[in-house]
Amino acid sequence: MEVGAGEPKLPKINVKSAFVPSHMEHSLLHTLRIIQELDLATHDECMKVRMKVRGKWELGQPADAVEVLARMQGRPDEILDESIERISQKLAGSCVIPPARIPFASRFEMPMAFYDKYPDLQKLARNYKAPVLYAEEADVIGIGSVNPYFAEAFAQSIEKQIFAQLGTKPIITIVRLEPVSWQKLCKTHFKI
Repeated sequence: MEVGAGEPKLPKINVKSAFVPSHMEHSLLHTLRIIQELDLATHDECMKVRMKVRGKWELGQPADAVEVLARMQGRPDEILDESIERISQKLAGSCVIPPARIPFASRFEMPMAFYDKYPDLQKLARNYKAPVLYAEEADVIGIGSVNPYFAEAFAQSIEKQIFAQLGTKPIITIVRLEPVSWQKLCKTHFKI
């Protein structure tokens, strides 16, 4: 797709930060490129989103580009959840295999055994605001988010860590969460 008329493209993914791991920076820039290509935000808005998300990550706080953009673009006649859903739906539609949207995800129990066994992955899930919905040992794992690109980046991190530790690749399912369930899960899993 072509970026809006005369709008500069986001920088190539070669930016590294001493505070933000490169895989997180990559996923953020990739998400923002897609947002810009879908005309969901201007280049300037994307740069503001980038700075806000990176700023939170540098402080050790979780952040999601979809939520930050929705808050920035919020209109008086549109509540935040509707804005998040609109952006999330368009992002999901741009995926090769769009993740299914499940409205009942908040009913899943928190996979404490998985988080206890892989505390670094729990921290990463918190940073991305992409909770693990279920985990059968390290074989079958489900994750959800309003941002399919952050969820995909998190899934790749899970796969790499489990392969490095166990020599096997898990089956990972990514689903798109509706905003209310997503917020409830983030509060339950990450105390945010």
